[in-house]
Amino acid sequence: MLGVNSYFHDASVCLIRDGEIVAALEEERWYRDDKHTTVFPLRSLRYALEAAADSGLKIDHLGVNMSPVRCFGDAAGPGGALAGYTRRHHKNFKHLRKATQQTNREVRRALRRFGYPADYTFHEVAHHEAHAASTFFVSPFDEAAILTVDGNGEWATTSTFVGKGNQVERLGRVGLPHTLGGVYGSITEYLGFKRNNDEFKVMGLSSYGDPERFKEQIAKLIWPTEDGFFQVDPAYFNIGPFDFRPGERLVELFGQPTRERESELLDFHKDVAAALQARTEEVGVHMARHLQQQTGLKKICMAGGVALNCVMNTRILTDTDFEDIYIQPASYDAGGSLGACYWIYNQILGQPRGPVMDRANFGPSFEDEEIESILKEGLLRYRKTDDIALEAAKLIAEGKIVGWFQGRAEFGPRA
Repeated sequence: MLGVNSYFHDASVCLIRDGEIVAALEEERWYRDDKHTTVFPLRSLRYALEAAADSGLKIDHLGVNMSPVRCFGDAAGPGGALAGYTRRHHKNFKHLRKATQQTNREVRRALRRFGYPADYTFHEVAHHEAHAASTFFVSPFDEAAILTVDGNGEWATTSTFVGKGNQVERLGRVGLPHTLGGVYGSITEYLGFKRNNDEFKVMGLSSYGDPERFKEQIAKLIWPTEDGFFQVDPAYFNIGPFDFRPGERLVELFGQPTRERESELLDFHKDVAAALQARTEEVGVHMARHLQQQTGLKKICMAGGVALNCVMNTRILTDTDFEDIYIQPASYDAGGSLGACYWIYNQILGQPRGPVMDRANFGPSFEDEEIESILKEGLLRYRKTDDIALEAAKLIAEGKIVGWFQGRAEFGPRA
């Protein structure tokens, strides 16, 4: 079972066999300067096939974590205004269709190139279903509520599910232009950071600010609703296909221009970040609390880019009636390849659950001989030590910074 996320940010590959992860890794780890790369993950695919260590390996199913038809299927659901939004942005469908078909072609070409058969069944797994599968089916819970929150998939930006055994059922959803991840990313850009990349910096910056100073302004952008979700005022943003950026009205709302990158961070920027983070936590807790009351369950699984907001996650665990939480380490789009695999394996094929994902090191490792060869090739100074742990401890005690390289590469942005 092969899952691939490509031609969208955080390109990745996951390979599972009999419900167990063989390899899961992000393409960016093979590059020095292409963070969150969107390229086809050829190097990761090659490694995953090699990691299977099976010359007779046959891929039975390929899954991608986007389903272009959902651009229309979801838009035909509740909310006439949202249906209009999707019709005006038909480019979404065209872009998704091109990306999924190209991924399918590239995988077939790569398998043949590497000497493997390419007669698998191809699946387009809806984005939020892939997110849900990526967290629930590898969790330690037999039954749990599921909350997925991100910028957007085909149309959906937030979805709720309930998972039991090897099946997941969707309960509700929110679609564009109402997006918590979109608002967070847009203000990340407004604060002078890179959208879809530096949101974690804004989360950290928020701890230095006053959340009350811009509380009223943030409340005009996004607010919780009685149905357990939220709404966004799109008038403050420039919205296009897979694009959610700060608009002129947002700049007017805060009274300061967009910060230039690398310029000084002022109290103003810290206070905006603090207000944004506080509102994000409020909306997250609101959704989780409603989901808990709706399902009556005590365990929750989360995924999507917003699920990387660990401060919000802590609030969900402490401020609701949920007693336990599970979030796999690549909960953002890189985990879509993982989710596509398990959606096919469990949800579609009805196979029993596999092992719990209790670690993240599913990528490549390197032997000392390989490392030494690279050091010599790069003309880098190095030496060997008889007690590396003791020497590292002494360096740390002296206030030095130590980089530690050991074992397989990890899956997810916090590696």
